[in-house]
Amino acid sequence: MMRKTLYIDALMWAHEHAEGFSRIAIRENLRLNEEENLWIEANFFSGKNDNSALVQQIGTTNIFSLGERGMSAAVDYIELKEARQSSKTAMKWAIISLLVAIVTGMGQIWVGLVR
Repeated sequence: MMRKTLYIDALMWAHEHAEGFSRIAIRENLRLNEEENLWIEANFFSGKNDNSALVQQIGTTNIFSLGERGMSAAVDYIELKEARQSSKTAMKWAIISLLVAIVTGMGQIWVGLVR
């Protein structure tokens, strides 16, 4: 059975190994089963032309690196993760601000009633 995060796992691993990697290295480091390996071969290494594959061969060696599409996908994912983290931080500060405003408002009402 294929894991749900295979695409992201493979993409981020390839991004971390920008100097180049082999098909064997990605298979061993990600501990791919046969089904996952076939999926990686079909979706990362194969393409109708050189521009449609996520990875590209470096020269005439059996070493690969992320191609233009792969690098773009990796950068998009990294930016998305950063945006999600920023959004969570902003939400926490918004909740804290709202609570401070409520407490301040209640304090003003109480002071007004006591006078």
